[in-house]
Amino acid sequence: MGKSWRWFLQGVALIAPVALTIALLVWFGTWSENTFGAWIRALLPEGWYFTGLGLLSGIVLALGVGLAANLFLVRWVVRLAESILERIPLVTSLFQAFKDIARLFSQDVDQQLRQVVAVDIKDMRLVGFVMQQDARLPGSVDDDDEARVAV
Repeated sequence: MGKSWRWFLQGVALIAPVALTIALLVWFGTWSENTFGAWIRALLPEGWYFTGLGLLSGIVLALGVGLAANLFLVRWVVRLAESILERIPLVTSLFQAFKDIARLFSQDVDQQLRQVVAVDIKDMRLVGFVMQQDARLPGSVDDDDEARVAV
């Protein structure tokens, strides 16, 4: 039973990222088409709308939000929202996970994720990227010379 459980977890670990990515893309496409498609139909003359204009609008919106994120006021509002979300116990765990995933797709991640590490936990070996070099817990004092990193 132990090996079966381990195989199951390994299968989930392999399938989950691909399945979640596909599900996210399908959701984004469907949401964009359903949300923006009706607006576009109302704005365009009869017969000009075709399936996919809603998705195109969603992509343009995502690009616009990405551009706006570089503005000082928008960054300040985002930091304020993040500080509020990080204070809510269950939400902070989910928020940090999504934030880490989003950071993987950002332009700056290429500079940060150059070091790959392997971590042994019981009889499993996990592979990850170093996210932070000096990862001491707040209030802790490390007497040993071993470096601690966030993965």
